[in-house]
Amino acid sequence: SSGASSVTFAYGPAPFADNYPAPFMVGGMQELDAAYRNRSRYTKNILMFRHILDGMGEESKKAGVFYLEPSAGEMITDPKNSKLIALGTRWVEKKSGVRIRFLRAFWRHSSSADNLADFRNARDAGLFDQGSSIVGIDIVGAEINSILKQAPLLREAALHRRTRNPNFQIRIHCGEKKHGNSLNREIQQAVKLGVTGIQHGIHDLSDATIRLLAERQVMVSLADTSNRALLVNPTISHHPLRRLIDAGVPVTLASDGA
Repeated sequence: SSGASSVTFAYGPAPFADNYPAPFMVGGMQELDAAYRNRSRYTKNILMFRHILDGMGEESKKAGVFYLEPSAGEMITDPKNSKLIALGTRWVEKKSGVRIRFLRAFWRHSSSADNLADFRNARDAGLFDQGSSIVGIDIVGAEINSILKQAPLLREAALHRRTRNPNFQIRIHCGEKKHGNSLNREIQQAVKLGVTGIQHGIHDLSDATIRLLAERQVMVSLADTSNRALLVNPTISHHPLRRLIDAGVPVTLASDGA
């Protein structure tokens, strides 16, 4: 959330400040992939984690946002990092008043068996229980394969929500690209498997899909900054926001990878 090269922190400039990718500089998925590769040496470095959290807290406070749910990968479920992450989130909350809780990101292109094994390991370690700094999962990645490839993970997460943590969130990224009827089938099936939130959902949503989202109170997080960066944002006249609100679907504004 604070990618500008001028960003500084309370205890000095971030060591990566001069090289950190600036916001709003990507134009399509290929450029976004390059930006991800460039920044991953920082975002996936646990020694940088407190700097990143601190920057998120300060920028969010300025914007009047006091609760964040960023997605993060295997780093946040690595037992070696749990103490550092807990200290970092407490530091940010004390300093800025911003509360940060995480969604454990799972790559939609990874083996479903590997993702399921990683989920079970974290669950059995108690990392997904109530009171944890991890409040759910988020299945992410370019929409070039079916999200239902991860159906075993969705079922396991839904079981965890039913039996151990009723507040556990299950999010998927769907509908940032146009897919027509196949997208509606995927979203409807995913919701029936237990998904509690859809990231994007800006293209091809049928009336039946929107009714199901409203009935199940599945939250749709609209990430306009991401959509514009990837050149996929719909025109205002085709944007589903008004249809979603009128149907009673809970809607939030989010940022995604942007």
